[in-house]
Amino acid sequence: MSNVHVLKPYAGAESEVDALRDRIEQLETALGTTVIPPWKTPGLARARRRLLGVLIVQPFVSRIAALAAVQHDAAKDVDGASLVGCQLSHVRKFLKLRGVVIHCASGEGWWIDAADRAKLRALFCLPSGADLWRRHK
Repeated sequence: MSNVHVLKPYAGAESEVDALRDRIEQLETALGTTVIPPWKTPGLARARRRLLGVLIVQPFVSRIAALAAVQHDAAKDVDGASLVGCQLSHVRKFLKLRGVVIHCASGEGWWIDAADRAKLRALFCLPSGADLWRRHK
């Protein structure tokens, strides 16, 4: 006789997993980390594109949301504040060439004016509103 026991999922496990996946998507959406601009642009590495995606989507990006966007691909021992500052300076230079300014609320976070965000969505062919959040499965 074998002492191996096969675990069988209980009756509601599949619906719970689906609910958890939906919740993860909601949280990622709230942070803005699900939108990564798909274009390949010289001077914008993946972390910078991810940060720019958050700035395009969110009316205001907190320091924590910016850190979540850029630290996703970074080494774990990197200082978060300096990482955000470095990536943000590259994104600012990139946007300055396109006439877009990133505004700062000292110690709080950053934002791009709504008109400039709309301009960036059009420039990079990103959908607006709820369509921006939909994942293509």
